[in-house]
Amino acid sequence: MKAQLSEEKRLMQMAPDTKTLLFDEMAPLMQWKKTTGESDALRLDLQFLQLQLTKLQQPSKVDIEAQPILDKVTSLSMHRNEVRSKATTIKQIQQQNYLSDADYFAVEACRHHLRSVIHIHDKGVAPASTQIRVIDVREDESLYQTEEIKTDIITVDYEIYRQEVEKTLTPLFDTNDVLQKIRGGQAVTEADLATLSALVLTQNPNVDLRTLKEFFPESTSGLDQILRTIVGMDAKQIENEFTVFVQNVHTHLNARQQRFIGMLKNHLCRYGSVDIEQLYDAPFNQIDDAGLDGVFPNPAQADVVEQFVRRFSVHLGDKQASVEKVVN
Repeated sequence: MKAQLSEEKRLMQMAPDTKTLLFDEMAPLMQWKKTTGESDALRLDLQFLQLQLTKLQQPSKVDIEAQPILDKVTSLSMHRNEVRSKATTIKQIQQQNYLSDADYFAVEACRHHLRSVIHIHDKGVAPASTQIRVIDVREDESLYQTEEIKTDIITVDYEIYRQEVEKTLTPLFDTNDVLQKIRGGQAVTEADLATLSALVLTQNPNVDLRTLKEFFPESTSGLDQILRTIVGMDAKQIENEFTVFVQNVHTHLNARQQRFIGMLKNHLCRYGSVDIEQLYDAPFNQIDDAGLDGVFPNPAQADVVEQFVRRFSVHLGDKQASVEKVVN
């Protein structure tokens, strides 16, 4: 059955016996398909499926089905490398009436390109409503009272603040001992962090490192770990860590496993942290749909990788898109 349903030509013809196989044999098995970490991608698949059905059955309502997809695409975090790599598709799909006019194959290509990055967006910000409510309340202009109220509170956006922190710290990578410890995954003291914070303020008076913790009120991680997710980890230190790891695996790594480890190195160098759940999502599931378990089918090997990765996990909790800060 698997061989029969793996033939693309057979599926495209969709003969009656193929339908029977799909409904009676394959469909009941799909409940066992591992979908950990794929909720956003699967929801996108369903939205594209509904769009395709609507194009066939009710073409006049295609725009209604296309809007949720466009809302998701608009909310993607374009500063992330994975998302920027899909910039051509993102720009294309945002063209007016593109989803309405494109044929099946073009729409399917969009779905295929976007499903691996659709989870990379700020889930805390709801898409703007497409309908604007206007309330016209007439008042007596002679009764208007205006007064300017000065406030010492400003709203700080996380993404802008993160970029400012990274821009300030990057020139210090090679000269500051505390920053080198943080990028090497080593422990630092409160005194070390206080010294680094004071230095940063002299470099950029608009950056107070302590503000970073306010964006993660649920986090149990220290400021040094939060900083590590911004500045990443030192490539040489990562290479040393992985050399020890490979020795612990006690086996020869095949080409797919070496590629997986290479992606893991690059991720840690850039983001300074990784969670087990991420090893089942993009980009790690590009090598095998099952992610970690597919690349390391031997449970003993997978356990070694999991224990190794846990050393680099930083538990931030839900991130606030912005915080209010008192200006001194």
